[in-house]
Amino acid sequence: MSDPAYRTASFWNNFYPQEVSFLKLPFYDQYHAKAYHARTTRQNWAIERIRQELAASVLRSDVHYDPEQQDGKQEYVHRLLLQLDGGVFCYFEHSEMTVYAPTQELAVACTERFLRQYVEEKCVPAPRFYLLNLRGSGAEVQSVKLATPLVMSPEELGLHYGEDAPTFEQQLIGSLSTSVSGAVVFRGEPGTGKTSFIRHLIAKLRESHRFYYLPLSACRFLASSDMVEFWLGQSRVAPDAHKVVVLEDAEDLLMQRGTDNQAKVSNLLNAADGLLGEFLRLSLILTINCKIDKLDPAITRPGRLIAYREFRRLGAAEARRLAKAKALQLPDQANYSLAEIYCARADLECSPRRSIGFVT
Repeated sequence: MSDPAYRTASFWNNFYPQEVSFLKLPFYDQYHAKAYHARTTRQNWAIERIRQELAASVLRSDVHYDPEQQDGKQEYVHRLLLQLDGGVFCYFEHSEMTVYAPTQELAVACTERFLRQYVEEKCVPAPRFYLLNLRGSGAEVQSVKLATPLVMSPEELGLHYGEDAPTFEQQLIGSLSTSVSGAVVFRGEPGTGKTSFIRHLIAKLRESHRFYYLPLSACRFLASSDMVEFWLGQSRVAPDAHKVVVLEDAEDLLMQRGTDNQAKVSNLLNAADGLLGEFLRLSLILTINCKIDKLDPAITRPGRLIAYREFRRLGAAEARRLAKAKALQLPDQANYSLAEIYCARADLECSPRRSIGFVT
């Protein structure tokens, strides 16, 4: 029993490999044969201030650096392990703090101390979406801040998308906020403003929703069993947020099922309103250029399709109203896409007043 090699072997035999976090090994080492009490609290923790003010108690830290961030927060603490007096450990990951202590009283007292001293007021996040990257080690997300965040007023929506656009927008936001899961389809030819409308939604719903941009080449992983742990992790990061996955130009995925796309369509259906989609609170926004009657009927059935919008070209009178409001010049033609209105000059140099599509 006193042999160090035996103690090490018996220690590791207490765990499955996926259960062992290297950063938390000091806690495991101290408590693997002793009683402890854990208390987990989810809050907007002032994690950087905790790291600085309690530097002497920081046992391990996991700090990430993202040079793409332009808001002064390129460096952020991903995980933090503190060792306090009395055999108390505090472990921070994302918005969760877990206190491990030898007694329940110590766990409660430590939690209450941190609640008094280290909770930040929740600030309104900058509009951003999350780019899904799939690598050999699993799925990762890269936060992408919108370069030109734009929340359109009802008047702006009416100018760009027709008089019924403000009503549609309110109904869509209600569906995305109340539906457990489902699919939204935006159809229209290129340049009619589908992506600009999605950018508007990202900016307007930034406090309640998290938008993920999924490349079409990775769509097979959307609702696969390999991604369950990833989506559960995203739920832990933002437990109250509705997740929305955006797939642009998705007609090849949504065509009637055949031998070449059956698995892809099945994954979309499971994510849209299957048991997995319901559990994960996951909605889809799919943009297409083809006619909706070309899609697999299973996508468009009631209950699964929570919203559909045709993004049409504006008539001459509608285009003139928009051009007048934005001080733009129009060529003489019967109807216009938004891209044609904003890029009406012969050299096709778009007006700096507005961007069409995602800008990262």
